Amino acid sequence: MRYTQYDGVSSNNNYGSATNYNNIMYNIMYDESNYMGVVVFHFGHGYVPDYIDSNGNLVSYSNIASSTNGYNEHYFVWMWTCTLAQDYNFAHAWTQKSSLSSDGFNYPDSTSHSFIGFTGESPTISYQSFEGYSQLAYLFIEWFYYYSVYSSYNVHDALNLASQAVFGVSYNSSPLTSYNAWWPGGDGIPAGWFAGQMKIYGDAAIMIKQ
Repeated sequence: MRYTQYDGVSSNNNYGSATNYNNIMYNIMYDESNYMGVVVFHFGHGYVPDYIDSNGNLVSYSNIASSTNGYNEHYFVWMWTCTLAQDYNFAHAWTQKSSLSSDGFNYPDSTSHSFIGFTGESPTISYQSFEGYSQLAYLFIEWFYYYSVYSSYNVHDALNLASQAVFGVSYNSSPLTSYNAWWPGGDGIPAGWFAGQMKIYGDAAIMIKQ
């Protein structure tokens, strides 16, 4: 577990075995109680109605909702996992917002909260991310972080700029909006290409760092 300070911002990196149910629940409740705004990026496995910690334990949207209940400080959450954005459940659980735009990129609402996830397969980040493309998804994540945090663009513009940097096109024309991603096989599912789409709920006009 690592803690850093940057311009008055406290960050916590729970990676590897530290991505476990107890840490997830503790950090949600601690952050909701102690900070005025919380940003989460999670990378891992998931399949509705759960995602999976590093020890194979299931974390459901109801687990998240019970920990955020009474608060709404998680204003930007990006879950790089399969299927968790195919309905509103995780978006509502993290943000505690009962009504979020289902297309927060093109039609942002006024909630000042945004949830990004995937319908279907989420792309692998470092190997055969998108069928027909040589670019790897981790580059998109890095460029988004650069534009949204270091350059202080809002989420909408950071997504566009990251897409231009990696794919040479705007976000709406990028493979993230409709793609086939490679699954190497496992969990009873044979290897192959599976369809997916990145989905943005809520308000992409928000800024992660002001």
